[in-house]
Amino acid sequence: MVSQTETTHPSDALLLATIHAEPVDELAAVRAHARECAQCTARQRSLADDDAMTGALLGELDDPPRTADQPRFVRRSSRRWVRRGLRVGGAAATLAVAAAALVVPASPLHRLVSRGIDAPSPNSIPAAVPAAAPAAASGIAVPASRSLVVVFRHEQSQGAVDITRTGTGDITFRSHGGNAAYQVAADQVSIDNSFPADAYQIDIPRGVQQVRILVGTRVLLRWPEDSAHRVGTSQPGPLHIPLAAGITNAP
Repeated sequence: MVSQTETTHPSDALLLATIHAEPVDELAAVRAHARECAQCTARQRSLADDDAMTGALLGELDDPPRTADQPRFVRRSSRRWVRRGLRVGGAAATLAVAAAALVVPASPLHRLVSRGIDAPSPNSIPAAVPAAAPAAASGIAVPASRSLVVVFRHEQSQGAVDITRTGTGDITFRSHGGNAAYQVAADQVSIDNSFPADAYQIDIPRGVQQVRILVGTRVLLRWPEDSAHRVGTSQPGPLHIPLAAGITNAP
């Protein structure tokens, strides 16, 4: 229910109520006042024009496309109507064009917007390349301590780990291919190799005196206990250890 909110002139809501024939207690009084008051008469006419234009524009959005010989809008002689129609119509046309771009696949604007959205960036990976096999290496670096335990969570049927002893610095891990994830705890690094890499590289400073490398619960390397049985301990270059069970480097 709409009620009178102004003491001198009816509010816009009351004037619109008279246009829409809404149930208003003061309807007869508001109509009588509008007939006698030039200011309210002008306001009522302007509100009626705006209301009719809004309804016509909304109807245009719901109507099917018109043929070339059918008029798009009803002509009005009032210049004020035309100016208001241009302002409101411009906004409605913008919404209509945007809607057409989304729901009409054959429209030129839809194709233009689709090209802008679907066009791959220069750095994007082609769809034919699996996301789980990036070409670039990935890895982490952790502070060195006296001991280190490295655990590969899953067995691998191929691949290897190369261990290099460095002078100083951090312990670094790198993987090539696959999609390895690392979890770091105190003196321990767990490698989630659910998507196994082709090669892993671990650089261990010489200050790390004890090293354990496991694949699941299988011991792959104990350092320095296994140093006498591993090729490359006294030679330059990394220590190369296959990850598959039952495969070891030559004694």
